[in-house]
Amino acid sequence: MFTLLVVFILEIYPPEVAAAGVAGIFVLLGFVDQRELMTVFANPAPITIAAMFVLSGALVRTGVLEAVADTVIARSRQQPVVALVGIVGVTLLSSAFVNNTPVVLVLIPVVIRLGQALGIASTRLLIPLSYLAILGGTCTLIGTSTNILVDGVARERGMDAFGIFEISGVGIVTAITGVVVLGALGRWLLPDRTSTSTDGLLGETTFLSEVFLRTDLHEGKTVAEVAALNRGGIRVTGLRRRGEAIKGDLTEVPLLRGDRLILQATTSELLTLNDDPEFRTGLRRGDPAEGEAVAVEVIVTPKKAVMGKTLREMSLGRRYGMRVLGAHRHGHNPGVELEAVKLRAADKLLLHGPAQAIETLSHETDLVAVNRPTGRAFRRGRAPIALLAIAAVVGLAAFGVMDIAVLALLAVAAILVLRCVDADEAWGAIDGAILVLIFAMLIIGRGLENAGSVEQVVAWVAPVLQTMPPFVALMAVYFIASVMTELVTNNAVAIVFTPLAIGLAEVVGIDARALVVAVMFGASASFATPIGYQTNTLVYGAGDYRFADFLKIGVPMNVIVGIVSCMAIWFFFV
Repeated sequence: MFTLLVVFILEIYPPEVAAAGVAGIFVLLGFVDQRELMTVFANPAPITIAAMFVLSGALVRTGVLEAVADTVIARSRQQPVVALVGIVGVTLLSSAFVNNTPVVLVLIPVVIRLGQALGIASTRLLIPLSYLAILGGTCTLIGTSTNILVDGVARERGMDAFGIFEISGVGIVTAITGVVVLGALGRWLLPDRTSTSTDGLLGETTFLSEVFLRTDLHEGKTVAEVAALNRGGIRVTGLRRRGEAIKGDLTEVPLLRGDRLILQATTSELLTLNDDPEFRTGLRRGDPAEGEAVAVEVIVTPKKAVMGKTLREMSLGRRYGMRVLGAHRHGHNPGVELEAVKLRAADKLLLHGPAQAIETLSHETDLVAVNRPTGRAFRRGRAPIALLAIAAVVGLAAFGVMDIAVLALLAVAAILVLRCVDADEAWGAIDGAILVLIFAMLIIGRGLENAGSVEQVVAWVAPVLQTMPPFVALMAVYFIASVMTELVTNNAVAIVFTPLAIGLAEVVGIDARALVVAVMFGASASFATPIGYQTNTLVYGAGDYRFADFLKIGVPMNVIVGIVSCMAIWFFFV
């Protein structure tokens, strides 16, 4: 086990690879027999975690998180303080019921845009975003995989299952403390510098595109009155009517059927507009090719046959039955309107058409096909279903109607059948590396228990803890878990420390439940390094931070939040 911790810290292998290797050795050496190996895979915790990843993905695909973020951005200019408070509330609340990794992924570009609107450097906002997501995740049992995992390990050791809101009292106190610390110390300890990596790196690619009004439904309305065109990822820049350009402020210009709107939009928003029968998005001339349509992004190669040609001259619609949905040029606007864009090397095009046509296109032109787009069309009409699924899991689990693992699986089945997400996207939302790590660590934990290692460690630590007052012993368990989380992945710490905490409870004279909760919170309280928790790693790259930036604000957060958390655990559980 010591060797595994060293490999974790030195990052010789990815954590899941190192854990899987040691788990295999444990099985080969007989520390875990075949029957026990199979029982590990019956643990409900990893299944619940996987299901919650899928449900989180459904909230992203149906545009729920995007809609909330857009609302906050819309208020930022008139009410900046309200906008900041809104981001804090959205992050905390979302992370309490949704896996915090997708929450942070969605909110990173939103927070950057909010900072730009308010004149605040993104480096002063992105670390707090990660910390708030961590704090929000501690407010319920399903807020973070760590809580679910600790509960699963504790159940295997004979403890009663935790209720979904059983730890909420401690979590709310911890979250409030964290917000206060960030507000009080952030102005001095958070870096205030312009990030060089956020432009173009975060979120989805923004394309120049156009939409043609196909129906009379929006006749007489202004752009501001058309809901589909008023999303955070869409910016209308111009209008063409009967071949003439209408320039200037478009907010008061009534729309007519046949108008062509020039806009900048993200991949997801373009694909959403493309699915809307009220609009015709992008360029296409000629008859569409037959077959099921797919979307791809292609990059223009530096070949003379393509350089300088406009999209009109390329005639991709007439020749291949492809629709050009948008064009992107890094750091520049590719043109005033889509069909007049003159292609340059490394330009990116978003195309939509049958797979066979795309394959033909890649062979016959100097365009290089790349992967499917990073975004997909939002399914906003199914947002109520996704929200209802999450609410049902939370509500029914809170009242003990069914086990949370069963409820989560039923919710996943519902959102798949009702097409909130496609199957491939649902499985793609599951972080396979985390599941491999969890199962491997469960095998290692079982092996350590069978070998008597857990009892041995308890025997070593017990004499020291026996000399401490019970509250100090509780703090010791918390901070050991917290420090280890800064060096090793939080899920590994949760699995190893939970049986130790249960074994120490009787020796220390504290209810085992209190020590298990201390492990939950300690294993999530990763503020001082960018490697201890996944959301920290996400903002570390996004904000172009330095390692020391996390130490400056994270160490005080760890200490202050840790002490208050232990006091809250003592109050609620002892």
